Amino acid sequence: MDDDLFDAEATRRVANRAVISAGAAFAGGVVGNIVPLAPLVMIPFLVIAVLVGISSIRTLNHPEAHVIGALRHVGIVGAAIGALLGAVGTALRIYVLVR
Repeated sequence: MDDDLFDAEATRRVANRAVISAGAAFAGGVVGNIVPLAPLVMIPFLVIAVLVGISSIRTLNHPEAHVIGALRHVGIVGAAIGALLGAVGTALRIYVLVR
């Protein structure tokens, strides 16, 4: 890594935003499975939770994201659980629609 081109503060801001997105993905996955709304309403919500979770994981896995320390790992785990819950919720809602 070239230290002349590495901006630690900018990287820290991006990584912190990714952690916030990971929390949003986790909350979206949980809420999407709990709220009893119509499947046509909840499927796009859950798909967005999955996409935000994947985006957060990709951002936090970047080698330069080490500047936020262990919070990076918490974000990765939260985003993964949120994406998994969102995927399961989406599959269940599609099953309800097809059945």
